[in-house]
Amino acid sequence: MRNRKIKPFEERKRVTVACNRCRSKKTKCDGGFPCLKCVKSNQECNISAPERPSNPTDFKEKYAQNRTYTCKLERIIQYCFPISI
Repeated sequence: MRNRKIKPFEERKRVTVACNRCRSKKTKCDGGFPCLKCVKSNQECNISAPERPSNPTDFKEKYAQNRTYTCKLERIIQYCFPISI
């Protein structure tokens, strides 16, 4: 058997924000400004402001609207296809 040296696990560094071009092309961005990919391709490097998380009350309202809509659809289905016992 060969003796293999086991390399210690290196934690991957994650970029918190990718530039718009890397995000649209779904490529790895180095997180610099300008990033290396934009510099190499002679493109403008832009970073959009991060989207704010939605308000929890918005989710509650959407859930209530969806629940009401679902109940209406269930009533229509029951009317169209009554269950006979």
